[in-house]
Amino acid sequence: SNHKLYILETHCQRRKQTMSRYNISHETIINAPITKVWKELIAIDDWSWNRWTKLKVESSTPPKEGIRGKLLASYDGNDVWKEFDFTFGKVSESDYLLAWMGSVGPGGCLFSGYHTMRLEEVIGEEGKEGKEGETSNTTRLI
Repeated sequence: SNHKLYILETHCQRRKQTMSRYNISHETIINAPITKVWKELIAIDDWSWNRWTKLKVESSTPPKEGIRGKLLASYDGNDVWKEFDFTFGKVSESDYLLAWMGSVGPGGCLFSGYHTMRLEEVIGEEGKEGKEGETSNTTRLI
């Protein structure tokens, strides 16, 4: 394959001052060019690749810091969705970063989180896929 290998890593953490036992980190390796992965990531109106999270904003507004919308969560990845309010945090094409935040309950007493998805191009063992002795680039989604 002529595609480069990328890693997608996501983080979700509580915004409270105390540490949470519910901090989540996930990393995914994606075999595609970073620019193509970024286009799929910011095309929030078509996250068919994500069975657990959808982000909806009015009139197909592209992601931009401060824009509010609805987060749809499917806890079992089975198309049964719960809806929550969210606000985009930092969105940066140059940093390949998409972030959003939200809370549930008065003052976020049930949940208050900041979620980031960031692509990172990495060269190393994980990217080996080309001819013998060649190393392909990889992208890490953090």
